[in-house]
Amino acid sequence: MSDFAHKFHPLQHGFLPSRSCTTSLIHSVSIYKRILKSHKTLDIVYFDYQKAFDKVPHNLLINKLRSFGFPSIYCQWFNDFLSNRHFSVKINNYIQPTKTAIPSGVPQGSVSGPFLFLVFLNDLLYSLPSTIHFSVFADDIKVYHHNPHIVQNAINIISDWSVSNELPLAESKTSLLRLGSLNPKQLYFISNSPILASSSVRDLGLLTDSSLKFELHINQKIALSLLRAKQLLKSFRSSNPSFYSTLFKTYVLPILEYGSSVLLTLTLLNPPPSYLLN
Repeated sequence: MSDFAHKFHPLQHGFLPSRSCTTSLIHSVSIYKRILKSHKTLDIVYFDYQKAFDKVPHNLLINKLRSFGFPSIYCQWFNDFLSNRHFSVKINNYIQPTKTAIPSGVPQGSVSGPFLFLVFLNDLLYSLPSTIHFSVFADDIKVYHHNPHIVQNAINIISDWSVSNELPLAESKTSLLRLGSLNPKQLYFISNSPILASSSVRDLGLLTDSSLKFELHINQKIALSLLRAKQLLKSFRSSNPSFYSTLFKTYVLPILEYGSSVLLTLTLLNPPPSYLLN
């Protein structure tokens, strides 16, 4: 995979070295602040696919592997790996006697599954015009811009690509977040259906609201951390302080720390007034 990593779009942050949810969020939030500072308006559209990893058509995937530059012997191996797959249901000791074919999808839990999905999605990212801002983590795509016409054009491109590549969008779960004091509250459409605006959207685990202050996210994380700490204190008894320290670092601290790099980035972009630092 490392030999082909350079072929993936640089804004794809999923399943690639030195990229993560955090790098994706820092990238997008930094651009949010820059756009809002210049234009006082910004629209963000979040896309959601219907069971994306299970819907990838095998024939289209193999063709994309060839276009990606994979040697024919590798393409044949992946074709054999994906072909003639079946599943049956097991409940306790009962196993369903009939098997059902699996005509699409990349095997989840496998080493190659995420890689294959990134290959499948890669041409969509390169088809988006340079005028639109976007960030991607695996199948989580968001596009954003201050110009409504550019945003709608990107929506149309993603929608058309999804239809032609047989990877259906969950249109009812596509979300719109409006930011900025001069936002015109433009109405956007996907497949002739309006995209509903939300006051907050969970973006890669970070609850993002229209104020871009993340107060709702912080309050929820504090409440969850307190609840988790109380549950741990009820469940364990020890006279060893290091035992409780280990519990805190394992079960509570990750909740508090997630997204902290993004919040730090916001602070650096918008430092507090000098009188608060004295």
